[in-house]
Amino acid sequence: MAETKSTFYSLLLTRTQPNKDLPEISDFAYLIFIRQPGAKQASYIIAQANIPTATLVMIESEISAGSFPDYQLQIRHVKNDNENLIYSAYVKFILPKNYNQNKAGTTVKGTSPTIPVQFLLVNPVIWDMNTNNSFNRTFNDKKYTALEILELYLSELIMKKSKISSWIIGDRTTTNKTLYNQIVIPSTITELQVPEYIIGAYKPYSTPSLWLFDNFTFPFDDSEKKAIKNGELPLMGILLNFYNALENFTKQDISKDADIKQFTTLLKIIPYSDTLSFLSKPNAVVSFKNTTNMTQVTQLFGNLPKVTLTDNTKETQSQRVTSLEIEYTDNLEEAEKRIVDCVDLMQKQINQIEIYETINTSPEWLQFGYLYNLERDKKTGNNLNRYIHTPISIFNIFLRQEQTIGKMEHIIKYAMLRLNDKAIASGREWICDKSEQLNGTCNKTDCPHYKNHTKILTECPDNKDIQCPYNKFKHAKCK
Repeated sequence: MAETKSTFYSLLLTRTQPNKDLPEISDFAYLIFIRQPGAKQASYIIAQANIPTATLVMIESEISAGSFPDYQLQIRHVKNDNENLIYSAYVKFILPKNYNQNKAGTTVKGTSPTIPVQFLLVNPVIWDMNTNNSFNRTFNDKKYTALEILELYLSELIMKKSKISSWIIGDRTTTNKTLYNQIVIPSTITELQVPEYIIGAYKPYSTPSLWLFDNFTFPFDDSEKKAIKNGELPLMGILLNFYNALENFTKQDISKDADIKQFTTLLKIIPYSDTLSFLSKPNAVVSFKNTTNMTQVTQLFGNLPKVTLTDNTKETQSQRVTSLEIEYTDNLEEAEKRIVDCVDLMQKQINQIEIYETINTSPEWLQFGYLYNLERDKKTGNNLNRYIHTPISIFNIFLRQEQTIGKMEHIIKYAMLRLNDKAIASGREWICDKSEQLNGTCNKTDCPHYKNHTKILTECPDNKDIQCPYNKFKHAKCK
């Protein structure tokens, strides 16, 4: 996956309607795919390139007339003089709002062959969705849950738009069971904003979810790879719910790739804590307020609080002093489930956020919805085979290679959720999760990990030397 100096990427931006009088754009300083579920509804591209003067004059005149020109972006992987088209997509060319101020003093009248310009590239389907009205439905045949309504929206969208796929990743046992016979979305909400609105207003899962329309998702499945022609990746609608992610996200093994180990750097660690103590109140008095019928119910969570005295002993208090107010529109049972599951997710399942950078690497190996065994032993550098990292933000950066025109290297900067390792966090022996049982990672005949989804034995049965499925321990005694 690493790239040597004899390996590089070439970028080309051409008009969808060819014009021999308008040169192509190929001299890029950088091009970055911004992929941030939750923060943005869709991925987009920011770039800087030296644009031929004639081409820039035409772009400016088109945008001044209210029309954003259509281009095709192509990315080729070049190795030993052999080119491979890995990405091809149609895009809208957009100049930023501060473009006129930034180009002050620059004359675009043929006085120079090219002019450095910063610009945005947006998928045309995304552009259209941002200008279309929203999604309102009345269901006469049956009632639907919020997640089912989101799936209906996606199925209609896929029928209307070509080359769109969807992927919903989450624990289906934690979906909101409330049924609706209609869904009402404000007219100010565009087609692009509908998934985020459904997630916020109707809450498909008991814990928060992130959404993104992503146009830089490379498939791992061989059949899906074959379906991609000429680098045309489908626009992927992705919903991420991180509750019980260790059991529900797909594992992607990177332990055999020494290049990721060599070229990956941990840049920053961000503690994941409830700084305002909204959720870390196990002794809270919680008021549930139904904003639809204006009813209110008070519930107690946890035991009475304890305080630490000067002699380091703890004393139980006689009353609860904290409180939390929860508003809901569906039903009390779902509201109670949300607060319990959110506390569990924030306090027990998520450890921290880690910012990484991997240089000289290919773009396809890091994708949303996967667990990565990024953890390594600090002394030996060996991979610990603990699948506890999943990305929540990815920047794919194509950067000019040592100021060489037309040659780009690829860097990934990404934020990872570091999940709590269930074996270490619980202080107990490892328990196989559902995905390992399903995939047969544990030996069904001998390995005590597999049997009945229970704690492993203290010693290997019948003195057998059973290899731990995580390649971390010699025997089945995983402590």
